[in-house]
Amino acid sequence: NYSMPASTLMIDPEAEDPAGNLIRWKRCRTDRRPKAKENDGTATDVRSVDWTAEWPRILDESELAEDLYEVGMSPHEFCRILSRYKYYTEGGVPSDVLAPYNKNWLDHAMFLLELDNDKVWRGIGHEQRSEVVESARREILKGYIRAAKSAVVDYALLNARCRERLDIPFIPAPPLEWGSMPFTVPDIGTC
Repeated sequence: NYSMPASTLMIDPEAEDPAGNLIRWKRCRTDRRPKAKENDGTATDVRSVDWTAEWPRILDESELAEDLYEVGMSPHEFCRILSRYKYYTEGGVPSDVLAPYNKNWLDHAMFLLELDNDKVWRGIGHEQRSEVVESARREILKGYIRAAKSAVVDYALLNARCRERLDIPFIPAPPLEWGSMPFTVPDIGTC
């Protein structure tokens, strides 16, 4: 069985011990002094990066600057958190783990465009219609992937431990929690 003390034992066949003891202790190659702080799983960013360069400037008299002052956060720290959130929503979730886009959704959207109806597409040739459809398809898929990745990250950040581990203490644009705002249609009397 392995143990830390046993890791420092070694058999020395050249030992000249009259008692026949061929086992000796190795010198410890690792520092056995207690560490200053246990690794709690969080990361501390010590890089010297101008996080504010990527984002619009926060004016000193703006509402956002006042909100940041109230919670004791600097604009630099706020922009660092936004950058971390952006990293996880753009590259932290691989696209291949997302549910595939349902082709029927796109087919239904194309049906609603009435591509075969020349009256609706007056003055636009069939080739241009195809280009419009292909452009819309690419835009829809990019939007779907972006929304799905954001949803995964937002859901993970609902957990306080995950927010602490990723060093993102808040969700920049939090989605409404299910049921917190009832769906109302005033025309038919639902409330």
